[in-house]
Amino acid sequence: MYNYRGKMIKIRGANGIVISIFLIIFLVISAGCPKQDGKEDIQKPEKTEKTSTDDLDLMRKETSIDMNQSTITAEGKGATTKERIQSAISEIVVKNKDAIQYCYWVQKRLDSTLKGRVVVEFTINPAGEVIRVIFRKSSWGENKLAVEVERCIKNVISTWKFDPIDPNGGNVSAGATYVFD
Repeated sequence: MYNYRGKMIKIRGANGIVISIFLIIFLVISAGCPKQDGKEDIQKPEKTEKTSTDDLDLMRKETSIDMNQSTITAEGKGATTKERIQSAISEIVVKNKDAIQYCYWVQKRLDSTLKGRVVVEFTINPAGEVIRVIFRKSSWGENKLAVEVERCIKNVISTWKFDPIDPNGGNVSAGATYVFD
């Protein structure tokens, strides 16, 4: 018996086994498909175990991340408010540097040659939520693990919270450049 869109389906016999396998494959594939409505889908990261102080120390020894604060930008009507000026955004970006570095460190442990540079842009709505994250530039060479680093970075940035501003201030586009070595 299968529950498909609220209807119970009963399948029996040898043909039922083939149909059952087909249904399982269909459901697994369709569950992993991106949204078809044209909107970008940001996956919120699952809660994970806290990283220990020893892990953070090891991460900082094994990897480096360069983030020049002068590369942090803020644009848009609301970027003139004290909650969205470059220094306010920079404060959140710097505060979350370890989380971004962790994204890199996890993959670097799988491939010691992993190095790269990304320019990330994110949009903050008036409520202070990050509603869009895109990579303007990305250079990792041919390393396939870069996709995982970027996916993790996108998920981390999507959780950032900024102070709210007047809704008339509109969305603010902000950006940061990270160099991983």
